[in-house]
Amino acid sequence: MTQKPTYEELKEKVAKLENEVLKRRRAEEALRESKERYRKLYEGSKRVEEVYRSFISSSADAIITYDMEGKAKYISPAFTKIFGWTLEEVKGKWTPFLPESERDETMSIIKGIIEEGMPCHGFETKRYTKDRRLLDTSISASRYYDHEGKPAGILVVLRDITQTRKLQSQLQHAQKMESMGTIASGVAHNFRNVLAGISINTQLIQMKYPDDHHLNEILERLNNSVKRGAGLVDGLMQFSRKQSFGSFKRLNLTVVIMEICDLIKKSFDKRIEIRVDLPESIHIMGNYAGLGQVIMNLCTNAKDAMPNGGKLYINARSRGGQAEIIISDTGCGMDQKTMEKCFDPFFTTKDVDKGTGLGLSTSYGTIMEHEGDIHVYSEIDKGTTFKIYFPILLVKEGEGHVTAPDVKRGKGQKILIVDDETQILEAMEEMIKALGYQVATANNGEEALKRQAAFQPDVVLMDRNMAGMDGITCGKKIMENDPNARILIISGYDPGSSQQIDRQAWKWIKDYLTKPVDMIELSHVLERVLG
Repeated sequence: MTQKPTYEELKEKVAKLENEVLKRRRAEEALRESKERYRKLYEGSKRVEEVYRSFISSSADAIITYDMEGKAKYISPAFTKIFGWTLEEVKGKWTPFLPESERDETMSIIKGIIEEGMPCHGFETKRYTKDRRLLDTSISASRYYDHEGKPAGILVVLRDITQTRKLQSQLQHAQKMESMGTIASGVAHNFRNVLAGISINTQLIQMKYPDDHHLNEILERLNNSVKRGAGLVDGLMQFSRKQSFGSFKRLNLTVVIMEICDLIKKSFDKRIEIRVDLPESIHIMGNYAGLGQVIMNLCTNAKDAMPNGGKLYINARSRGGQAEIIISDTGCGMDQKTMEKCFDPFFTTKDVDKGTGLGLSTSYGTIMEHEGDIHVYSEIDKGTTFKIYFPILLVKEGEGHVTAPDVKRGKGQKILIVDDETQILEAMEEMIKALGYQVATANNGEEALKRQAAFQPDVVLMDRNMAGMDGITCGKKIMENDPNARILIISGYDPGSSQQIDRQAWKWIKDYLTKPVDMIELSHVLERVLG
């Protein structure tokens, strides 16, 4: 028979049970607190994760994470937008965008990141897109770690710098063209001096032998060649942006176009058939060299659009009170997007070493300066047509034949000629004497100051660019000695060239003539300055 527990034993068991219940309650309470704590931690971590995901998703740069074996784990929306692949297409795989030419350098960098934890910043390389376009890319990458601090993979940030590279290349090319323009300015100065020597001597011969018609025909052809050479220099300087357009004059647009046509017929690929249809004359107000540059730019673009040959049509006509020029080709043509941007500065579809993107924008600006208009029509593989319109200048009967102005002769006034080119100096001396003036000469600035003091000339013809003391400095010193001195600048440099003349100097410069100088023009300028 089992012995019943005593009161004391029962009391002890009850106490133990109560203690067990208390312990369990405390454990349950601790468990609830733990669950709440971990719930808050989990929610907090989710919020942090959402923030980080938001950062990655909103990044304009492409982001991709790899595991330690180089297989993709995550890509950002920007990656899909730039490169084309979605996460489903690349997850757990190698990303198929590495060109073979970039493999060795890329793998070397990846090895440094994985094995040594060495990050890379701004690594410029190339990567393919899904549709096999090749993008210039700047890459920054680093190794990331798991919660235990162990290497877990690589975070890569890729920036598309294709457009930046293109703009940099265009800027470099533009800077190179700027340098070429500076060189061209110096070449133009020397070339104008050569032309000036030829021009002055041919005009002297015409003055001495006015009745020898056969000789004068030859000399006139020489003078026309000199004028064409001077026009070529003007066009070169305007294209290199080393001078601004001069004043507008009445001109025959047909003559301008024919000059360019003669040039391109000699220089363009013989496989390009050039067809020209022009009226006898279309008169407008304009700048000869500027309009020639526009025609040349459009014809050059047409040539580039027909690398395998084709047809170039150049037509002009008077239509509705406007002069219309039509230049069309049978080349590769342009799509709508290209047509909309073709007049934008620096926009070009040509390779960097074949175009600056300035030709059409420069032409557009020139046409606007002439109060004209230009339209473009084009289709892919069907060619391009440019139509240009200028306000026509009505010529009254008899105005087409302008009588050549007479030579204005001096009355023994004193002229000091200053030029460091001996041949020009001697020819100018003979020409000025033939015009009826007394002449003294100086071949440098220092000598000019002495001759000015001794000779007391009525007018000084001053070369602008001379060794030692230049013409502007010499002119300033002459004005200091004689505030009433009258100085004309004659130079191979255009007044708008890179060697700018300060405003103070323009106050005492009576006129500015660009070499080669026409004798009739010079005689009229001297008469005007002498009053």
